[in-house]
Amino acid sequence: MSDADDTPLKFALHGDQRLAVEPADTVWLGASAGTGKTQVLSAREAGMLPGTRAMEDRDKDLLVKQVLAEVLVKAQTSGDAALVAALAGLSVRLTSEQVEGWLLRCAEAREMWFGTGAWQPPLRPRLARLLGLGEDPQAALLDLCGDRLFDCQALRRCVTAQAEWGTRTGLAAADAVVGWLAAGAAVRVERLDELWKALFTGDGNPRSLAAMLKLDTGYAEAIERVRDSIGRALEFRGLIALADYAEPALLLGRAFALAWDEAKQREGFIDFDDQIRHAAALLGRADMADWVRFKLDRQFDHILVDEAQDTNARQWEIVDALIGDFFAGEGQRGEALRTLFVVGDYKQAIFRFQGTSPENFEAARRRVREQMLGVERELRDYGLDRSFRTARPVLEFVDRAIGEIGFERFGLQTPPEPHRGEDRPGLVTLWPIVGGEDGSEDE
Repeated sequence: MSDADDTPLKFALHGDQRLAVEPADTVWLGASAGTGKTQVLSAREAGMLPGTRAMEDRDKDLLVKQVLAEVLVKAQTSGDAALVAALAGLSVRLTSEQVEGWLLRCAEAREMWFGTGAWQPPLRPRLARLLGLGEDPQAALLDLCGDRLFDCQALRRCVTAQAEWGTRTGLAAADAVVGWLAAGAAVRVERLDELWKALFTGDGNPRSLAAMLKLDTGYAEAIERVRDSIGRALEFRGLIALADYAEPALLLGRAFALAWDEAKQREGFIDFDDQIRHAAALLGRADMADWVRFKLDRQFDHILVDEAQDTNARQWEIVDALIGDFFAGEGQRGEALRTLFVVGDYKQAIFRFQGTSPENFEAARRRVREQMLGVERELRDYGLDRSFRTARPVLEFVDRAIGEIGFERFGLQTPPEPHRGEDRPGLVTLWPIVGGEDGSEDE
């Protein structure tokens, strides 16, 4: 390219199926194996700044500290006490590495801070709506502990049985309940934990249930109604506490994300998420889609998507764009076989916080199946039930765990086939939880 102000970037499909954008003399949109043919697209056409380069780990480590320092200095010089307090609060709860990790997570959630519907201060009203707290969360919490919404009738039935039991444990529980009922709504909120401990063990079972049923056969139903009332109030109180914690953390995260984006542009960096975003945007732009597909057409016949359960919606957009001509018109390549091979395991989907989910996997499967309608191609499903590196007893435990937890909670549509492992010894050790209550009833 002769235009010095429009240095091209390389946009390549690597052998390990990574889609990357790098500085180069040409922008590669695919190359036919063995032919040496290339297709060129300028950086300006790709929607990127000239001279942009991929960010290395060391670059990121240095830039994070630099941007955080800039945000803090700006907050101090401008008198932004809320932002300084937000950083101080996070620093008390988290290590420096965890603070940096949180800020980078906020920067990665770019859609929150840029474009239509971006989060703007004050953040609390939007956060309250997101958590379902309503316009006046404190008033709603008081209502949940008041006589109108709390099942006080069931609670009084429970306290009657505890008092009638007459033991030290029963009388102590009765005193705690009577005191809670006599208090105002605000004090009730403060004493919710005391009320719970008076009636339930550490593992959530009703205290002295067998003894209570001898005195009142309806006690089990009454205590469950009390559990529901306390549970609703505790959950709502927890959501308010979450909002109290999240608001300053998100305020700081927003300031960092805006400064991070500006710093990357200033330094000429793009990170991995930028690469995915730019690639998806380039392949999805209405004014460029046909041109890009023309450049890519007939350059490759096979696509492999590995760890598909950890592929997010934006990455699936790239895959969709790349296979757009696989099953239509001339893109079928006559007798040539063009394939999409996807490998994934719902049960290993552990990156939902990064926007991945089994639902994305299933939605992609449906889209491909629809594209293949009327085409002489076949969509085949193969199970992943055989392991060549895991002992049989371990996989038997996995099958039992899935059965107890429920296959639906793993994103599975149907129960999985039993796993087959190597016929050799294996051991699963369950470690006890450290801390918490022992659950004794103290009768």
